[in-house]
Amino acid sequence: MTGPRQIRPLLYITRREYRRERPSWWLRFPSDAGLLYHTFHDHLYGGKARALAAAKAVRAKLLSTVRQPHTPEGYRVGPHRHASGIHFDVQIKRDGLYTAWVASWMQDGRQKKKHFMIGDMRSSSKAKRLAKEWRERMVRHGGR
Repeated sequence: MTGPRQIRPLLYITRREYRRERPSWWLRFPSDAGLLYHTFHDHLYGGKARALAAAKAVRAKLLSTVRQPHTPEGYRVGPHRHASGIHFDVQIKRDGLYTAWVASWMQDGRQKKKHFMIGDMRSSSKAKRLAKEWRERMVRHGGR
């Protein structure tokens, strides 16, 4: 019997220390919707070690909640094409990780958007369907 799958310590996490940038850890996570990015700056998290710990905590949360693109053989593939005006969004906040499908459209020359959160009461496929329907309705009726 095998135990839990071991992951490499810095899987999807890269150290960034460039001359004109603040030092940080960069999380790039592959999902069905494409790459999800977030930067963990040392000065915001109280140092290099704490920023890395925060990046690892978010990565662990993403590994358990966000579906990654795989072929049946287990090799990663690129992101699937998404519908125009619909995209997947992950917001990383101090109190948690929020995932949603976002519908966007133009109204009076300005871009508008509406988030459809994914959670216990709404699956990712349902949120995507609602976002798509909302966008079609807004485009058809001029955003009203």
